[in-house]
Amino acid sequence: MFGNSIWVDIFVLLIFFGVIYAFIILPRQLNFRRTQRYVKEGLEPGEEIVTYGGMVGTVQRVDAEEGIVYLEIAPDVVIRVITASIASRFDPELIRENAQKGQGRLS
Repeated sequence: MFGNSIWVDIFVLLIFFGVIYAFIILPRQLNFRRTQRYVKEGLEPGEEIVTYGGMVGTVQRVDAEEGIVYLEIAPDVVIRVITASIASRFDPELIRENAQKGQGRLS
């Protein structure tokens, strides 16, 4: 009887970790892959992007082989960032809405 209880506990733990993976980890992985595909295939010089660190810049050059993007963050100031740090295209309206949501002004 004691042996059956252990197997049930192990089964419940496996189900628990499976649910965590399915609802938390997997969606983030898919979003990251989608972003990386965008960087590899659709990122072009002249586009404005936002990094995960909050840096906004204009793409000057993409070196997909090296995984590096050259961003102009101010006139004549170009920095190198890794492609994994690119969050999305810069959308001022979306950023404004998110800032207002964070401050509780928009429901």
